[in-house]
Formats: sequence, structure tokens, C-alpha cells
Amino acid sequence: MSAPATYRGLSTDTKPTTGVVVDAVFIESDTDTKSEWDGDSWVKLSVAGAKYAILADSSGIPLGTEHGAVSVSTAEHLMSFSQEYTATTGGNVAATSILTPATGRSLAVYAVSLHTSGSSGDIAVDFATSSIKVARLYPSKNSQDSDVGMHMVGAANEVLTFQASGIGNSAKVFIMLNYVEHTT
Repeated sequence: MSAPATYRGLSTDTKPTTGVVVDAVFIESDTDTKSEWDGDSWVKLSVAGAKYAILADSSGIPLGTEHGAVSVSTAEHLMSFSQEYTATTGGNVAATSILTPATGRSLAVYAVSLHTSGSSGDIAVDFATSSIKVARLYPSKNSQDSDVGMHMVGAANEVLTFQASGIGNSAKVFIMLNYVEHTT
């Protein structure tokens, strides 16, 4: 099986629409935006180096629960997020949306690493709407936590949230995570 065609150009260029094979990729060299030809139109896959994975079987059908247990390497499609937060007086970081999927998609978290300078309290990363607890850190027990090999999926359009309480005034929390966006 041969790789689909790759086209390159500027964001201001007109993308080809005639004779383009399904799954062809167009890379805008000035914005690092990648689009894939679905047979009718160009579908944006990424912006500024981020990658959105749409995993499919050999016939082009998106992988999902209807395919049962499937072993798929997503390492090259993982997107990364990292951010540092500082607690306010009272040692809290209010609930904050840290990732929002594109409309109609869901986030799947594959790894979370939490680090803190605090020595008490609770730190949480959640899909709050569906009550899915993605990661926890209890600084009185440890100052860092690394979860790998996980696959936590939120509902369509559900944001991933972070919050911390009682971690100490001006304590810092650093979050790193790997994820992909799924079509739903």
C-alpha cells in the first residue's frame, strides 16, 4: 500500500480539488496547518504543530468500540499539553478548563504527570461533566505523579478540568499530559 500524496503550499494558496486521492495531506508551510482530503473537502487536522488523530482501519472506517479490542500505536499522533499554575491566598487554584476539544470531538488522555511545590492539599484533573477522575495528586504523600498507559475518554465536547485546594499559598503545580482528539 502506498502513502497518500502530500501537497505543500502557503495558507493563501488554493488547495487542489481535482484528481486528489482520499487521505491526501496539504501542509501550509507558513502556519504548520495540516489538512486531509476526505473526498469532498479539505479537513483541518492540525494547527501550529498540534496533531489530531483520526485512527482508521485498512478500509478507512474510523476505529471505535464497534471494532472491539484493537492494538493501535498512537505515539506519533499524541498531542501534548503543559502548564504551570500558582495557588492564590488560601492555597487554591480554582477549577479551570485546561483542554477543550473541537466541536463534536472528545478528548482521550493517555498520560498525565503532576508535580507540585506544595506539601499538602489535593490536586485533581477531571472530565467533570461525566464525573471521570483522570488524575489525582496528594502532596502530603508525594510531590509528583506520573500515569502512563492510561486511556481516559471524555464525552463529546467535554472539557478537561484542573483544580487544586489547600496546597499552600503561592505553591506551584505543573501539569503535563498527552492526549488525542477522537471523532464521535
